[in-house]
Amino acid sequence: MNYAEDSTDENSIVIAKGNDEYGHQFEERIYLNDIDLNNASYLEMAALAVHTKTDSCVPTALSLGHDDYFQEENYVNDFNKCIADLYKMGFYDAALYETSILKKYIDYFKSIVKQQIP
Repeated sequence: MNYAEDSTDENSIVIAKGNDEYGHQFEERIYLNDIDLNNASYLEMAALAVHTKTDSCVPTALSLGHDDYFQEENYVNDFNKCIADLYKMGFYDAALYETSILKKYIDYFKSIVKQQIP
């Protein structure tokens, strides 16, 4: 993943290149400000992780068996389910870590909204 030439701080754009689950090459232009955490693809979340310098993008996607980079999921729900499961299993540090990642993503989008309000 690399930033597009026309990417700016106000409108960050990432170019993702790779191979899909069928081995076909793809190149996807991802507008980070347009990502909806309630309806995002794994690829969008991975781009968001790179942009926010988060060392984990969405562990829930892989643990839930999602292998389609383009399939849209509700990642807020996925994170919350993962966090609840970690608490139930007694993995409190891991639950707090996942909570901090979700908060980082939510805070990122809150900062975008603030920038757009005159």
